[in-house]
Amino acid sequence: MTKMNRMNKMGQLYYLSEIYDDMGISTIQTEIRRANGAQRIIVDADIHLISEAWFKWMMHGVSIQIAFHFMTPSEREFIKTGITEAEWDELFPPNTTTTTASEMTREGKKEDERL
Repeated sequence: MTKMNRMNKMGQLYYLSEIYDDMGISTIQTEIRRANGAQRIIVDADIHLISEAWFKWMMHGVSIQIAFHFMTPSEREFIKTGITEAEWDELFPPNTTTTTASEMTREGKKEDERL
């Protein structure tokens, strides 16, 4: 079983662990967990690929989007800030009502008529 520690640019410590199935075979998935243990994500990538990307990001200044191109934006955000997608949604709830451009135009015209 491979385990690694990594630190992001904000000084937050993360633990990386390979995930194995019931037969003890690597699943090519990696658990990334904040050192405080509260937040974690599972990434569909080999731990060594993640480690290599982390090195490129931290030591060579490669942008996180390029270094971790195989991860989703929310997975990269977790590595960068330590905030999970669920926590972002709690802080900034998704907009449940979408206003189209034509609706905005109609609303603007109504406002103009009132003036």
